[in-house]
Amino acid sequence: MREGTANCIDILLAIILPPLGVFLKFGCEVEFWICLVLTLLGYIPGIIYAIYAITKRPSLVFDPLLCSRLLLALALFSSVLWSY
Repeated sequence: MREGTANCIDILLAIILPPLGVFLKFGCEVEFWICLVLTLLGYIPGIIYAIYAITKRPSLVFDPLLCSRLLLALALFSSVLWSY
């Protein structure tokens, strides 16, 4: 897949669900957590930051096992919050 196509898909994901687009590019780095907090505070700031991070910053190598554990914990936490 060409870099332009991958970047376009990342931007579309960033518009639909900002933390997911950033996670796929950076993993569980600080960019993901900033985007998650901004999205929780307001959807539009999360989108703006996600598009900025995807287009302006180089991607990093991340540990998929650690990130999958963190995302599982986050999913469980959010499901508990939404159940109330």
